[in-house]
Amino acid sequence: SVAAALLNTVILVLPLSLMIFLLSGEWLRAKRIGLMTLLVVPLTFWLRGYLQRGHVRTVLFIMSLLIWFAVSLLILSAGTIVNPNLAILIGISVIGALAHERLLAWLMPLLCIASIVAIAVLEHYQLLPHKLAPSGFSLMLGSLLAIVFLALLTRISSNHLAHNQQLQQANNQRLQQLSAQLQLTLE
Repeated sequence: SVAAALLNTVILVLPLSLMIFLLSGEWLRAKRIGLMTLLVVPLTFWLRGYLQRGHVRTVLFIMSLLIWFAVSLLILSAGTIVNPNLAILIGISVIGALAHERLLAWLMPLLCIASIVAIAVLEHYQLLPHKLAPSGFSLMLGSLLAIVFLALLTRISSNHLAHNQQLQQANNQRLQQLSAQLQLTLE
């Protein structure tokens, strides 16, 4: 499911990012990711238990909001809209539509647009505390993470498409059976 894929991605990506930044010596970025990891990963484990009890819609909603909040906070704490995490915000806005949740289909794009506009305005008027220009390494890592996240969204959407095609084939077969039965009844 979309919710399980999101949970697993976050549980893997944040600690991995932290480890990569620590190993590369980018201490300020490691500190930012470390704080985010401490906030988000325990919540994802709690949500995993909630998902196992069958609360898929609630988990999807909370997880989408959590990712939006975490990524927006990361971009905000960098002090600039020029950030590789921006691609994740763009990707998260698609989740509601992929999950067939009407509320998320409208809410996530609006929240992501609001975050982007707010951070851009704050940066334009120099109201952000500091500007942590992205290093080449952080651009590479952020881009890779965004690609992984967008690939996950693509996989989820292709699974939905395959499932819909199977349903369509089953419906077509059932329609043919019913048409044959009706034709026999009319004769």
